[in-house]
Amino acid sequence: MNQSKLQLNQITATIEKYTQMLAKNPEAPEIHFNLGNLYAQQEQWEKAILCYKKAININPQFAEAYHNLAKVYLKIDNENKAAYFWYKAIKSEPRKVQIKEYWSLGNTFKAQKKLGKAADCYRQGIKVQPDFLPGYHVLSKVLNEQGKHNEVINLYRQGVRKNPQNPKFYQALAQALASQKKWQKAKACYKKSIEIQPKFWEAYYQLGLIFQQEKKWQKAKDCQIKVIQFNKKFVSGYLQLALIYQKLEQYQLALETCYQAIEIAPESSKEQAIAFYKKILQHYSQLNSSLGFQFNKEFVSGYLQLALIYQKLEQYQLALETCHQAVEIAPESSSLEEQAIATYQKILDNHPQLTPDIYHQFGKLLRKKSHFIDAIAAYQKAITIDPNFRLAHIHLQYTSIPPKQLPQYIDFYRQILAKHPQVGIAWGNLGDALTQQNNIQEAITCYRKSCYLNAIDTYPELAKLHWKEVKESGPDFIIIGAAKCGTTSVYEYLGNNPKILLPHKKELSFFGKKYDYGVDWYLAHFPTITDRDDFLTGEATPNYICFPLIAQRIKQHFPNTKLILLLRNPIDRTISWHYHQLNRGIVKEDLKTVIAREITELESLSQEDIINKNYRQPHNIITGLYIYQVKIWLELFNREQILILKSEDFYSKPAETMEKVYNLLGLPNYPLAQYPKINKGSYNPAEEEIRNILRNYFEPYNRELEEYLGMEFNWS
Repeated sequence: MNQSKLQLNQITATIEKYTQMLAKNPEAPEIHFNLGNLYAQQEQWEKAILCYKKAININPQFAEAYHNLAKVYLKIDNENKAAYFWYKAIKSEPRKVQIKEYWSLGNTFKAQKKLGKAADCYRQGIKVQPDFLPGYHVLSKVLNEQGKHNEVINLYRQGVRKNPQNPKFYQALAQALASQKKWQKAKACYKKSIEIQPKFWEAYYQLGLIFQQEKKWQKAKDCQIKVIQFNKKFVSGYLQLALIYQKLEQYQLALETCYQAIEIAPESSKEQAIAFYKKILQHYSQLNSSLGFQFNKEFVSGYLQLALIYQKLEQYQLALETCHQAVEIAPESSSLEEQAIATYQKILDNHPQLTPDIYHQFGKLLRKKSHFIDAIAAYQKAITIDPNFRLAHIHLQYTSIPPKQLPQYIDFYRQILAKHPQVGIAWGNLGDALTQQNNIQEAITCYRKSCYLNAIDTYPELAKLHWKEVKESGPDFIIIGAAKCGTTSVYEYLGNNPKILLPHKKELSFFGKKYDYGVDWYLAHFPTITDRDDFLTGEATPNYICFPLIAQRIKQHFPNTKLILLLRNPIDRTISWHYHQLNRGIVKEDLKTVIAREITELESLSQEDIINKNYRQPHNIITGLYIYQVKIWLELFNREQILILKSEDFYSKPAETMEKVYNLLGLPNYPLAQYPKINKGSYNPAEEEIRNILRNYFEPYNRELEEYLGMEFNWS
């Protein structure tokens, strides 16, 4: 017989022996207990449970029976009953229980949401080991869950009494008091803990938070400085100190301290530190905006420092966006602005995935800040990355090219076209540069190539048709104005119609400052195939409306051309135009100053002076005096030849408005799936005071316009 069988036979024999003993003495708890142990060895759990329970019934203080019964219930995965009998065991004989049993059982009851029993276990554990602070913390959590906050305070007071020289017990009591907003008592406890342990930085930190709560910023600052002194790696200490410096309006120190936090913060908490940094910057930004202050050096530098932090973290998009803000707020033509632009360029130089749009955005920012040469270079970078990136080409069309830079600019486009001869818009831009160089014949050749390539790129089937070498007919339509009234949107919507082929850019400005280049130069901008009856073409130069001479020139050369005019509430148009000029780096003054000066100047002018003044600066308000302009055009052209549209109707019902445009042009309606707003400005609403000034100024002119046209605009 092997050993396991021998042992099994012995257990069976012993069970039989104890069974016989019970027959003689059924009220002996020890016999039931021993018999339960034998059944447990055989894993006969139900019989073992019955034996243990009989032992307990006879002797309710039988601690070992409770204990073994708990073990059996654990074996059969009945944790609830196991915990119950375990609890009975330690209550029956607490002196024999080790502290880890109290914590283990307490945790079990806590998980079962039996908080009263859990608290009892933890309390017993604390009695066994009164200096075990984690036990106090666990019990305090249970008491807080029960809403017994005052008991938490009493618990830690008990800990302080039993551990009078342990500063952490005073700190724990202080935190309990602070949670109940008993600030004075909490401060006294923190100070006591510091008295016992002078370099107790955790106590300084919590004490500082109370001083912050009381808005005692100087005392709070002293505490957080101590924190950093005793623990140079504690990120929260730096962040709280930074916020205190902000409250004390010591912004440079706030940013420097926050930067230190970012430097030492682990990856998991860097974002929090960066958020603090941004919060300080934004607070200062709002403060300066509300008070009308100029941003000073420390805050431009603050944005730049944050940009470099993002670069270091390889968050390049955030780095560029932050640097963009720094350039925006830097004073014009200052060393700070130079530093901000240089930092922007540094981030670009280190960017691992440059796209044309990144350089395009940089170019827009530079142009807004009147750094036109640098803006041109940025647009060229975008085109070098992607020669078909239209936005960069378009922004170059409306960026003034300095004469000294013209040769380089022309050479750039020649190189692009040598490698990518099918980019139609590039031929058009080269033509503009050659025109500026007064190389008119070559410019005309470029425009014709541009027209052809742009057309067949959109509609490849047009390449199969015959194209005349020279266009002879004038444009079928001209959008004559007004600026910032929706002209770009109308122009773009027309460009979606396959029967309408447009030039390489919207604004040709021929009948004004480019008139001397000649009609052949002008017609070269339009696809020659539009001389056929089945295609139309046209342009949109919104400032045409302002010049009486332009009306005469169009009448002289192309008397049958259809004219489209959009008129927007002159208040909104004036404001929009100002910000349009501001964003292009043409003007620098604020809206209120510009408006006041122009009204003063206009008051000194006669009606004839205003009409002849035309488009010379300033022209924010004068362009909105529509009555003077409309009269001149209607005196020269037939009323049926000019379509006058209210911009607000166009914005709200673009499909219906475009149907009117097609009726004017003699084309079937061509509705689009969507009508996105093109070239929409972005700026904050003007102050009501400015709107009232403009409202009062324009009101009589608007009324005269309505009477003259027999149209209601209802502008206010």
